[in-house]
Amino acid sequence: MRTINAFKNAGNAPRDMAYDAKRDRLYISMGTRILMVPKASQASGDVTAAQYELLSTGLGNYSTLVLDAERDVLWLGGPTYSQGALLKISNISAAYGQIRTLESISPTESQPVASYQIWYIRSQMLMRFAVDPVRSLIYASDGFGGVFDLATLTPARKSSTGDPIYESSVAYNNAPKHLLLNGTNGFALDVALDATRDRLYYLGGDGREVITVDGASTANSPATVARLPLPTANLSIAVDAKNDRLYVGGIDNNAYIFSNASLITPGMTVPGATVLGSPESVPGKGVVLGISFP
Repeated sequence: MRTINAFKNAGNAPRDMAYDAKRDRLYISMGTRILMVPKASQASGDVTAAQYELLSTGLGNYSTLVLDAERDVLWLGGPTYSQGALLKISNISAAYGQIRTLESISPTESQPVASYQIWYIRSQMLMRFAVDPVRSLIYASDGFGGVFDLATLTPARKSSTGDPIYESSVAYNNAPKHLLLNGTNGFALDVALDATRDRLYYLGGDGREVITVDGASTANSPATVARLPLPTANLSIAVDAKNDRLYVGGIDNNAYIFSNASLITPGMTVPGATVLGSPESVPGKGVVLGISFP
């Protein structure tokens, strides 16, 4: 097991990460910036990471990174004005220094340019979310599991300087098309999507249960769910769809790892927690805020 420290002189604390196996890059959210660790599979100890900043996004802190490596797109989300801000960076592998707005890219530019677009949406701060790029859906874990249809959302207008303009009426109208949870069938803390199997995984509101939704893209409101209790409280959830494996990140450098995740059912035996690193000297300090994999 190797440890990577990419945070020296970076400021702020890491919030989430995403790994691009095709390009061997690790992206890390750092509040208002993004770090990129090149040759991540070989990295060890203190490493030098590239730092990217977005030009005037109106997004205070990035809570979630979701990478679509196939399309070279990095999605970010976070709170703003008591609502949510959803941001899409296209051509993320071409990023250098400051990332420009989509509107600033000239059609005559010959090389790919990393650019972003932003939507303000009706969400309780959009702390965690998952993306289905094929069906153009965003699944939020803001309590009641809002499902947003990206095709129907209105992007933020830009000022004369190119800055996105927050408009409360636009954010309010950019509402979820429906809610999968209602407090009775569950309350979400985090969310992960297996788009291939159209299966959604929520981490229950107190971190002590996995809530699954089959046929997520066509599920009713509220959805029919299955619930699996966990022995301890946890903070994050991630699914490796390629290998059908689910990870639930704990609070002491540990995680519950489920093989054959698509077969998870209520009442099944929960595997013992796996230690992901050296124990912290202070219990509860080694929280697993995110898990990423090839």
